[in-house]
Amino acid sequence: TFDRTVNIKEICWNLQNIRLRDCELSPGVNRDLTRRVRNINGITQHKQILRNDIKLAAKLIHALDDRTQLWGAASKAQLPSEVSNLPSQNPILKNITDYLIEEVSAEEEELLGRSGEPSEETPKEGNPAEITVERDEKLVKVLDKLLLYLRIVHSLDYYNTSEYLNEDEMPSRCGIVHV
Repeated sequence: TFDRTVNIKEICWNLQNIRLRDCELSPGVNRDLTRRVRNINGITQHKQILRNDIKLAAKLIHALDDRTQLWGAASKAQLPSEVSNLPSQNPILKNITDYLIEEVSAEEEELLGRSGEPSEETPKEGNPAEITVERDEKLVKVLDKLLLYLRIVHSLDYYNTSEYLNEDEMPSRCGIVHV
């Protein structure tokens, strides 16, 4: 998790004094640490938009994995024996459909007065285009996992809609600790 109070330089300095199997650790910070997290629009935290982003990220992962034949079904005769034991589908996409379906029971709809017919809501006071953002932490965690996979494995910046050759070319790249 991100915490602005963390002093990475101090952590690297403390790691420098540690020996691991007769080897010294030499951590180093290779970039400016002032802009570790980029901001995005707050509407991206809304349930419907999260579901849509999860669906799009899953499609992207599937397409990019197919393009690079990462989890695809390549002929096993061409692959070494240890590689042929890999699962045929990406495990990060396992049970992803559970998060794409909005669960609303018929009883709930009837209690809310939405039993099939279009609702006739009274106009809101103030700005009629204003909506209340409903945030779902489970959906946020699922989307974060998918976006991290896209960034690390495929060097794709989802919100910037850019694909890079490697992670070092990306804006706000991840810091590296060298061992």
